[in-house]
Amino acid sequence: MRKIILLVLSVIALSAKAQTTLIADGGFENQPTFQNNQLPRIAGFGELGNLVQKTNPTIDREFMIERGQWFKKASNSGYLTASIIDSDSYAGKKCVLLSVGKNSPQKNLDKWETTAIAQFVEIERTKSYTLRFYAKSNIDCDKIFVGAVTGNGSVIEGSTWVDITPDWKEYSLTITPGVHPKSGGYTNKLLDRSAVVIGLATKYDNNDRSIQISVLLDNIDLIPNE
Repeated sequence: MRKIILLVLSVIALSAKAQTTLIADGGFENQPTFQNNQLPRIAGFGELGNLVQKTNPTIDREFMIERGQWFKKASNSGYLTASIIDSDSYAGKKCVLLSVGKNSPQKNLDKWETTAIAQFVEIERTKSYTLRFYAKSNIDCDKIFVGAVTGNGSVIEGSTWVDITPDWKEYSLTITPGVHPKSGGYTNKLLDRSAVVIGLATKYDNNDRSIQISVLLDNIDLIPNE
């Protein structure tokens, strides 16, 4: 009888989570992937409703940018990858490995928005949100940028750099769109086309080439606060 009660409580808890989080497949268990198990790529945060970029990774069919999917936000470079792996995870069988490769001559890799993962969500101005996730430094990564942006890439209040460790650990922060004016990059229309983002920023060596850096991410949730 006790086992039955515990099972029922577990089902209720899972159902409650499914109803509250705005993120689909935060554990990366069922994501469509392309060349080398990579997430499809977008070039900007204003591309919701368009087709993904055709290269890096190579896309062999039309694939629409929609809510409920994860994307790599990056320029057209093979040095910047977001791959689904099954060799490590916090929970389940998979997670995402976000990486900047070494020796890239590309500029601005010291800015998070050049290498990030993103999922589009609808954000309401009158609510605040808890963004919760698990992260693990993989190669020389001691911090990541975490938060949300509007449909033109404007950063929403509460987004910040988060220090991480080489062990799986849960982190959380609060997103508060209501502090922004209803103009510029924070109109209601742009908030409706927001995206949750997690990004990397690397450094350059003495030859102005990128230093390799990577992070593992899993169990990402965005939960509206009551």
